[in-house]
Amino acid sequence: MVVAEVACPVPLLMLAEKPGKEESREFFDLIKDVTYTMNFPELVGKRCLGVGIPGWIFTADLKGNMNLFHLNSRCLIELPHMNTLENFDYDYHIEFEFCSSVDFRSLNNNYFTN
Repeated sequence: MVVAEVACPVPLLMLAEKPGKEESREFFDLIKDVTYTMNFPELVGKRCLGVGIPGWIFTADLKGNMNLFHLNSRCLIELPHMNTLENFDYDYHIEFEFCSSVDFRSLNNNYFTN
């Protein structure tokens, strides 16, 4: 059962890329039961590992390259490779599929299409 009113905004869930549509990402609204599509060629082959300051997502690809990406400005900041992290077992973690949620309500609505 979905509650129509919530005390705080619920973030949209960023879904994994789909074969043949790698440049587009879908975002699911849990409250409205609606999926939005946004075009982000910068995210092809990357997984969202987390979110931080509104609009920024932390991504990594299967080769261990990490980035910060701002969804509104499309600024991409390269971070050191995963294998440079002290006590981080890259081989163990890279086998997992990553998912996260992002609060896109503060972004420009011109990016969204239904």
